Amino acid sequence: SAAFRCPDLARSGHGSRDRRPCREGRAGQCSVGHPWTEAGEVAALSWNSRVNLSPSICAGTEVYRSFGQEDLRRYARDHRSARVPAVVELGCNERKHMPQQLVGVLVLIASPGDTVDERIAVSEALADWNVIRGRRQGSALLGWRFERHAVARLGGRAQEIINEQAVNQSDVVIAFFDSRLGTNTGVDVSGTAEEINKAADAGKPVHVYFSQEDLPRDVDTDQLAALKAFQDGLRDRGLLGYYTSPADLADQVVRALEHDLETEGWAEEAASNARSKPGGAELRWEHQHAREAKGMDSKGKMAYRTTRNHLVVSNEGRAAAERLTFTVEPINDTLFNFDAVEEPIDLNPRSQMSWRLIAGGGWGNTGNNVLVKAQWHEGDQVKAGEWTVTLDS
Repeated sequence: SAAFRCPDLARSGHGSRDRRPCREGRAGQCSVGHPWTEAGEVAALSWNSRVNLSPSICAGTEVYRSFGQEDLRRYARDHRSARVPAVVELGCNERKHMPQQLVGVLVLIASPGDTVDERIAVSEALADWNVIRGRRQGSALLGWRFERHAVARLGGRAQEIINEQAVNQSDVVIAFFDSRLGTNTGVDVSGTAEEINKAADAGKPVHVYFSQEDLPRDVDTDQLAALKAFQDGLRDRGLLGYYTSPADLADQVVRALEHDLETEGWAEEAASNARSKPGGAELRWEHQHAREAKGMDSKGKMAYRTTRNHLVVSNEGRAAAERLTFTVEPINDTLFNFDAVEEPIDLNPRSQMSWRLIAGGGWGNTGNNVLVKAQWHEGDQVKAGEWTVTLDS
């Protein structure tokens, strides 16, 4: 029969051919819930031939096996996973990327009701820009559309409520017209016209476009005449834009907003945010504990197995924390089990690593907090910090 060993390769301290039980084991199972065999060894995978795990799960970690695929499937099934790499989550060092902070620019999309296709095209163009260019630019262009984002509320003139929710909150206004001007609001010739004038009076960037497409056969001639008069009145106030299709309009809108990013200083604000993270690296420490049900025990009660018991550090800054070292100390006699990390590590921006840390309990435990003391390098500078971490159990 094959010899067994604990799969917690990263933290158990066993050699690949070690037959001893897990040194943190106790009667019935090891510290992370692996069952014991009759011989007193952890029933898991043994050491014969190597199976490399996906780097996205845990780079550089290996699992060993000595039987065939049926044994691997049985092990995965017992641990509630469809694949063997799930064992790595019990104890290996993990890395993953963190989200990026962006400068949000709220864009009011203003137009009468005969511009449905144009509104959709502009909204989709902004969404595509956010995915393709936004992370590199450090910005997000957030389109506000009445039909999707207005909140119904009584207590005032309808257009005034829209102004409060959209115009007042927006950073820039994009307005366009096809063959209609819109309905008079009692304050201005149309809702779109009121939004344009209110934003312009507030000193916000306003871009206005008019369609050069063929007119519809059922065009409202009164609306068309009112639109022409409004357009003539705008010519003395700045440079107007013209489009030949919804796609053409969307392209022009994106160019206009990229121009605003530069001229309004929003691009510089995004770059400044990226540069001015205090200390470069921003470390956040926490303890994560999770468990899952594994079925009923002999007394008919639900039994659980621990699936995660880790101290996690995240770098939410813009600079790498190089040659990071740290210690974990108890506060108020907090009991816990943690193997000190002796080798320095490099923690890149928007990434994290974790190590198994088991919170203690029972008699003599008078606290649930630990003190993490860390030191790292950013270029030629030495940084240090302390964090109080609450242990979950």
